[in-house]
Amino acid sequence: MNLNDSMKYIESEYKIINSTNCNLCNANFTITKLDIEFFNNIAHKIYYCSCEKCGKEKLFIFNAPYVSNINDKILINSKFNRDLLNTLKF
Repeated sequence: MNLNDSMKYIESEYKIINSTNCNLCNANFTITKLDIEFFNNIAHKIYYCSCEKCGKEKLFIFNAPYVSNINDKILINSKFNRDLLNTLKF
């Protein structure tokens, strides 16, 4: 997977989160934490979000084909993605 493919995945994740409104108050969700987990040897990104207005919590889970797990170490398959994840602060 090249850099452009990886960025398309990440952009689509953020578009989905940003276009999803809280079903209680219709406000936007803010990402509070990001994890990478492996289910059946497939990488998934888990975004922990909370509503900006009422505080309702919501999980967004996406496949992460640009992440590999080798010997229990998470590898980001693109230097740009690795640098991007290192700069994110939640």
